Amino acid sequence: MAWEIKKKVIEVVNMIPHGKVTYYWRVAQVVSILSWRTVTAQLVWRTLSGMKEESRHLLPWQRVVNKAWIISTMKLGDKGERQKKLLKEEGIEIIENTIDMNKYWYLFEDVL
Repeated sequence: MAWEIKKKVIEVVNMIPHGKVTYYWRVAQVVSILSWRTVTAQLVWRTLSGMKEESRHLLPWQRVVNKAWIISTMKLGDKGERQKKLLKEEGIEIIENTIDMNKYWYLFEDVL
C-alpha cells in the first residue's frame, strides 16, 4: 500500500504545470481523493524529500512548498538554493523565500 501511495504522490506532483506552485497539504488532498486513502502533508513531504538526487530531475518537486508559501527547504542549504533556482527558471518570482500564492497557485481544479 505504501508504494501505491508514493506512486500516486509522484503522479500528482507531475500534474503541476510549469510556472505554478502548490503546497504539501494540497497534494495530500488530491492524492487522498484519487486513491481513496487518507494521505497527510507530512507523507507528501517525506516522499519528495526522500527521493534520490539522481531521480529528482524526473519530477517537478520544486513546485511544492509549505503552507505559508515559503521555500522551507532553504534551511537545508543547497537543496533550498536548488529549489529556489529551479522556481526562478520557471519564471516564478520569489521575495524573501516566499511565493505569491495569488499569482502562482495551482489548485488542481482541472483534475478534480
